[in-house]
Amino acid sequence: MDSIFKLSSFILMLLAFLGVGCVVPYETAKMIPDGGSEWKGAITYVAVDKITHKYSSAIGIGYGYGYSDKFNIKYRYEFVHGYEDNGLHFLSVSPKFSLIQDKLALITPFSLLRERNISSPILYLAVSPGLLYTHTFSQAFESTFGARADLFLRGKAAMAFNLGFGITKPSAIWTIRPEVGIVFDFENEHYLTIGVGVDFKFLAKE
Repeated sequence: MDSIFKLSSFILMLLAFLGVGCVVPYETAKMIPDGGSEWKGAITYVAVDKITHKYSSAIGIGYGYGYSDKFNIKYRYEFVHGYEDNGLHFLSVSPKFSLIQDKLALITPFSLLRERNISSPILYLAVSPGLLYTHTFSQAFESTFGARADLFLRGKAAMAFNLGFGITKPSAIWTIRPEVGIVFDFENEHYLTIGVGVDFKFLAKE
């Protein structure tokens, strides 16, 4: 399991630094168990212009590892298509802490964003502390409310809120996660988001 974790982490980091603002996390307050892992994929649409109805689309992958039942680390890469006609590469490393088991968690992504501009690529660094609250209705259905602040080292900031749902079957390794969100950038602008993700969880081998 350790070798798989190290290899997966290396691949994700390599993709990012070869050039390969995230909006919704497709997350839950529930944790990956100690020694377990998670793979995730998602597609998101962002309404970036209310007048022209222009939108961006994002395709992302993610990997998570459970260092304990109360501490996980998540890795995530996304490519945002249509961002100012250039595109945006996004990579984050996210420590996640359980505050109340299966109900409340703290997640703090540290992110690198690279605008795909041929003449002069622009890099952004950000930290995005957030809280996740999950309500479990049954073994097959849950909802999660998330709130976070996006703090950019260049001085900009934003707030984001999202509502997501987890749909699965008892004992299944997969969960489908439709999600909606809104981002406020403190410049009298806000962006609506909608998307769907799917994750696959794997328990540690005995």
